[in-house]
Amino acid sequence: MAKVAFDHHVEFCEEYISKFHEVLIKLSHKGTTTEAISYSIELAEIRVKHAVWIPQEISEKLLELEDMFTKIGAKQLAAKYTPAGKNKSKLLGEAINIFNILFGSAKIDDETEKEAAITKLINIVQDILGIKELTTLRKIALENAIKITR
Repeated sequence: MAKVAFDHHVEFCEEYISKFHEVLIKLSHKGTTTEAISYSIELAEIRVKHAVWIPQEISEKLLELEDMFTKIGAKQLAAKYTPAGKNKSKLLGEAINIFNILFGSAKIDDETEKEAAITKLINIVQDILGIKELTTLRKIALENAIKITR
């Protein structure tokens, strides 16, 4: 059972990180966009699909990140239907603030800065998913397998 759980967790990690990276690239090119809502949904679908194999703590932390995408998109959508003025500016500003929390001070037109911000966010998700621990366990398992075969 432990091997099955491990394999499913690894499968989830691979799928989630791949989609997360794709989402970050799209968002870094488009900036604050209503499409961020669908990006959040895509990530949530992967998380829910693998829910049986993901500890609640991991799921909750990933949900916090997904919520940031949802908020960016929702604020952009609300601004789209808000007449010009103070409220519209406030909504757009809030979307930009959330975007800046994700991407830091990376300039949207500077590919090097965008890639550095994306790498930083991928590392955060890897930490949440426990990728370093999984890699260590895999290394130990391989070393033990080699010892047994000698």
